[in-house]
Amino acid sequence: MHEEYANIGDIKDKVIEEIGELLMAYGKMGRFGVMSKHPKDPNGMTNVEQLIMECEDVLTRVTELKAHAYTLLEDGKFEESVEKENIATISMLESMTHADSTGHDILDLIDPDSND
Repeated sequence: MHEEYANIGDIKDKVIEEIGELLMAYGKMGRFGVMSKHPKDPNGMTNVEQLIMECEDVLTRVTELKAHAYTLLEDGKFEESVEKENIATISMLESMTHADSTGHDILDLIDPDSND
């Protein structure tokens, strides 16, 4: 995340942006390789390091979204049906699988011993 943009936009927009950056990092890793680096920045991060960083950014924003949703619930600002929808969306984000289109777990690419 770029600190200069930390307070721009609402939380839903921030989550969407970070998910987009995560998808882009995952796509680059798949196309160019796990340990590949950007050709214009050979001393920069590898694709897998970029993926890990983007995962952390998404987790941070989802945590913020969850906290925001709980605040809305406590304040009673939404009707019950909207509250349920917010909670369902957050639960879905939390339970999203890490499987890629081949059925492999993304986290296994990063740390094959993580599921032991």
